[in-house]
Amino acid sequence: MNHLFSIGLFIHIIGITCIAGGSIGGLVLESHIWKHIHESPEKVHVLGPLMSKYPVIIQAGTLLMLFSGLLMLGALGWTVAGQWWFIIKMLFVVALVLNGMLVAKPNGLKLRKLVPRLVKGENVKNDINKIKRNMTVFHISELGMLLIVYLLAIFRF
Repeated sequence: MNHLFSIGLFIHIIGITCIAGGSIGGLVLESHIWKHIHESPEKVHVLGPLMSKYPVIIQAGTLLMLFSGLLMLGALGWTVAGQWWFIIKMLFVVALVLNGMLVAKPNGLKLRKLVPRLVKGENVKNDINKIKRNMTVFHISELGMLLIVYLLAIFRF
């Protein structure tokens, strides 16, 4: 059983790293987008399609975490499932998924629709600023929740 737990832990760490890496990569890409959005929207038009790649990495990491979490729970005889640190961790994992689905995805789709209009010269500055605010809040909350998930996974307190 101990090897099963170790394998699960290894896969779990890979999953968490995919989630964190995808989030940070998306944040870096967005910082380039916000930097160029008003002065050279054609650059943003080229970078825009990359925005849809980072959620795939994050979703793959989430699936790895889910699979490996079940593997580790099975190896431990499901005893951890009732501990408060684990319950809190699961709430944050669910919050991470919901944050991506309800905040990041809709705002990313809106931005992808607005960029071609911006390239054509339409005034969409207010809409873009609203999306930028929403995405800033998303990234701050996402990174904060990831940090909490890391801490709970490591220290189990």
